Amino acid sequence: MSLILNELSLRNFRSWKSLHLTDIDQIGLCLINGPNGSGKSSLRQAIEYLLLDSISDGFKVEDIPFDKSGDCEIYCKIFNGDDVIEITKYRDHKQFINKIILSVNGNTSLTSTDRRVTQREIESLLGISSNEVYISTIFTVNSPSFPGAKDSERKEVLYNARGLNKYNGYQEVAKGKVSSTEAHINALNTTLINLNTNLLEVSARLVELERRVSTFDEEKKGKIAKKLREKAEYEEKDITKLKEGIQDLSELNLNGERENIKLYEGEINELRIKKGKLETELNTIQKEFKKIKGGICPVLGSECETLLKEKGRLESETMPKINEINFEIIKLIETSIKAEGFLKRYKKIDLDHEQARAKLLELKSELKRVEEYNGSIDKMKLKYDLDIEEVAKGENPYIVLKERESEKIEDIKRNIEVKQAAIYRGEELLKYYKFWVKGFGKEGIPNLKVEAFLEQIERETNEILSGIAERLFVKVESQSTVSTGDVREKISYDVISADRRITDYASYSGGQKQRVKIADIFSFNKLIGKFNFIILDEVLELSLDERGKGEILELLKKKYLSGQVPTIFVISHDDQIKGNFNKVINVGIKDGVSYIGG
Repeated sequence: MSLILNELSLRNFRSWKSLHLTDIDQIGLCLINGPNGSGKSSLRQAIEYLLLDSISDGFKVEDIPFDKSGDCEIYCKIFNGDDVIEITKYRDHKQFINKIILSVNGNTSLTSTDRRVTQREIESLLGISSNEVYISTIFTVNSPSFPGAKDSERKEVLYNARGLNKYNGYQEVAKGKVSSTEAHINALNTTLINLNTNLLEVSARLVELERRVSTFDEEKKGKIAKKLREKAEYEEKDITKLKEGIQDLSELNLNGERENIKLYEGEINELRIKKGKLETELNTIQKEFKKIKGGICPVLGSECETLLKEKGRLESETMPKINEINFEIIKLIETSIKAEGFLKRYKKIDLDHEQARAKLLELKSELKRVEEYNGSIDKMKLKYDLDIEEVAKGENPYIVLKERESEKIEDIKRNIEVKQAAIYRGEELLKYYKFWVKGFGKEGIPNLKVEAFLEQIERETNEILSGIAERLFVKVESQSTVSTGDVREKISYDVISADRRITDYASYSGGQKQRVKIADIFSFNKLIGKFNFIILDEVLELSLDERGKGEILELLKKKYLSGQVPTIFVISHDDQIKGNFNKVINVGIKDGVSYIGG
């Protein structure tokens, strides 16, 4: 036991206007005695509230300050080795409101503006939890007890008391490691598959490059032979016939008919114009004749002498002219026919000459092309010589490519070996982490610790029970396996009597249950108790007869004298038992205010 309660101070707490107890660790076996309602239990409640920030009696926090007038202050001093831990809590305080102040050797750095945070710091600093405190240090009618808890609750009580819940966290960490390691192995396997695929691809390219290496020289010889054949095809072409053909066509007058065609086209056009004029003149004369209509009067419809005379005059004057015009037209037509014949002939000749001119242009173009070709032969042959020389000098490029692919293959193989080794290490780690997932689980370390602890609890409790309850003992068991093979993780607490067949704790009488609870709290106090004291509030009043009280008092003396519990507070209104204690604190109340004395 390392936590020593040394000092307790109350101001305006419950029915206490003021209380200050010092050197509590020197009190020993102490009775807090007084009538009901005098404020005895308030001392237990104050310690309970300081340690856990709650009170098992279940009243509202608004009822904590004296007469609800506020300005409540509760203080205690605890020694933990060389450290002095001071806890001060306020309720409805004018200055500090509901603040908690935690001081370690005068340093208040663990104090937070959030009282909940400060309370967690207190429990962490003292290494306590509410379950642990109630089953090992503070006994009240309303506080939870290990025997009275449900099977499923005892696991939580025990795990909290023994700090075994940390293994849940350890298991989650191990599960996280399993998950991340599996993901890592899967990623490595994916990479390995990709590497093997890449290896196959590079190996296939290497085979092709090896083929190219072996065929490169043959291909080079083939390229040189092809260029030599192409070079040999470049021979000078004979242009004699082209020049002769051009000469022959150049000597012909291929454009002589163009003037005759123009001449006859002009003549034919002039003849057409003349013929048109004559036809116009003839048409005019004929219109004059139509006007007199053969000497018939258009009005009377009979011959008119005047018109007949006019007709005769016109005929005598115009007939020679009409005949002359018709003769001229006939001559023009004959001349046009001759001219068109000459034009047609000259056009035919020009068409033949047009083909000759085209042929001449074609020959000249071909001559130019051949001359350019003949002029480029030496240059082209030089180019082929240079190309052949370049091909002949060319080194096999596939050798370098083959070496690169071979290096890639070696790199991939080394990488595959690295990944395989990493997978092996990952699988070994996975086995390790899975081992700890199981090890930190129900059937692992917590179970082993619980089993060992339960054996101690059972042994210690039964040893105490043997002195305070005849023919009564307890049997505490941890996990059990059901028919399905699943583990049933509950902690059973059976009370066994030689006189009765029942085993359920709740089925026993009040006095028997009280003995079991007292034996249990002293058992837990010995095994996990953190403090130098035990508070037993009205432990002697609950269904105990005089013999039962005597046995419990003997147990208290024994535990105190053995040094197992240096300080034991017993809260009771029975003033007949004062002689069993080496210190008695008498509590009285006057006008609603508790006081010590009397």
